Amino acid sequence: MNIVHVEFQEGWDGGQVEVSVNGGLCYQGTPTTRMQTGFADSFSAEVETDTIELGVSVPGLSLSVERSISVAKEHWIGLSLKDHSTIRVAEQPAPFGYL
Repeated sequence: MNIVHVEFQEGWDGGQVEVSVNGGLCYQGTPTTRMQTGFADSFSAEVETDTIELGVSVPGLSLSVERSISVAKEHWIGLSLKDHSTIRVAEQPAPFGYL
């Protein structure tokens, strides 16, 4: 069993967001980035595979992205919204730092 931590980072302004992992809805919410820290919201999911299919959708902006990510052991994924036109996905094997 692996743990995936998903963190909403820069650019989120309270619009509806949906995140799926391996086809199952794991998050549905309205993250809002705190300007002081660059952090908006987070969730964690346990997965049974070493690779996940991550899907992120922002219905109000007609934006979505899908990514296949290797998640051996614990893994952190950062999601940022750039100019209300692009969802950026960052990944790393250690926690992100916030002020």
